[in-house]
Amino acid sequence: ITSLPAKRRAYLFNFMRRTEGAFSTYRDARIALIEYVESPRNVVSPYFKALLSFELCIAQLYQGCELLMTASGEKLFKRNDGSVAERLYTLYIDSKHSEQMIAGGKLPTEATAPIWMTNQGLESSRAALSFVELLELLLDIGRFADRLLSTLGGKPADTPANV
Repeated sequence: ITSLPAKRRAYLFNFMRRTEGAFSTYRDARIALIEYVESPRNVVSPYFKALLSFELCIAQLYQGCELLMTASGEKLFKRNDGSVAERLYTLYIDSKHSEQMIAGGKLPTEATAPIWMTNQGLESSRAALSFVELLELLLDIGRFADRLLSTLGGKPADTPANV
């Protein structure tokens, strides 16, 4: 890996860092979500921790994909295609620009944050991504990272069986 040209190595290193970050924050989100479900109804701190970790997971995952798109020159999705990748992007943007979502009146009246959790997954006023879809994206990017590393002679990362 150290023999790669500096720019290519930087893309690879940062892609791997974002991939690891996505897995790490997903694990944190799951732990906090379980804590929230098991907590009394009036305890909101675990909800906030879970939501924050899911937002960080989405950010890390999308930023990793962005690095791949920039390095390869390929697009992850076509505008308005409704794909899982586009919905990931929309949730990322809505979370990143929460002040604009609030100021622009783009939150549903019952919402308190630009992104929220439901029984099925994560939503904003513009997109929804199920927990299953998020997990599939994580597993896909993890497999891609392992293949990329193995072609470069690196050792694949340990992917926990209990993601």
